[in-house]
Amino acid sequence: MNNSTVRDISDEELIKRLICGEYEYFKTFIKRFESLVFETVGRHVPEDITEDIAQEVFIKVFKSLKTLDNHEKIKGWLKKVSINCCCDYWRREYRKNEMSLSSLNNDGGNLLEKLESESAGDEFERKRRQLHLRMILDRAMLSLSPKDRILMELVYFDGVSASEAAEMMNMTKAGVKVRTFRAKKKLSDALKKMGIRDSNYE
Repeated sequence: MNNSTVRDISDEELIKRLICGEYEYFKTFIKRFESLVFETVGRHVPEDITEDIAQEVFIKVFKSLKTLDNHEKIKGWLKKVSINCCCDYWRREYRKNEMSLSSLNNDGGNLLEKLESESAGDEFERKRRQLHLRMILDRAMLSLSPKDRILMELVYFDGVSASEAAEMMNMTKAGVKVRTFRAKKKLSDALKKMGIRDSNYE
């Protein structure tokens, strides 16, 4: 397999060769698309687990390449598989770490008291404040289902359009809008129970 030939091969031809059983090209496939997969996964799972989930993505891709209808949409399909693997990760985590909002409320209260006592003028303290706020938001996000969590991150944190989110999550555009509206209300309620009111989530 000539390196220059491999670099010149199109995405469509690369996938066709893999489907035909020329599995030596899968290493090339990974190198070509690993940045896309790692970037997508990295937005939705903790940093220390990103590599593991990315590996899951490529395993699923390898097993289901024959189901890809349109080779020209490979990047969109890879994003969809990546998002599904992120959802699977959060489902596993939720089963392992179930916790009630009452416990979130107690922890959130302690964090808020700590935040109020910190100096906002100091750069180090400002960063600590941001970290604590992120911890509170992460706790509140546990009130959402894995699918709703990913939807909220896609639409409100990543700036993905409803149409794009619908394609990634195998939903309709209307379904995305309804589900994100309900998830936003649920997140707002969770934050209120922790003593936080943010107009961005109301």
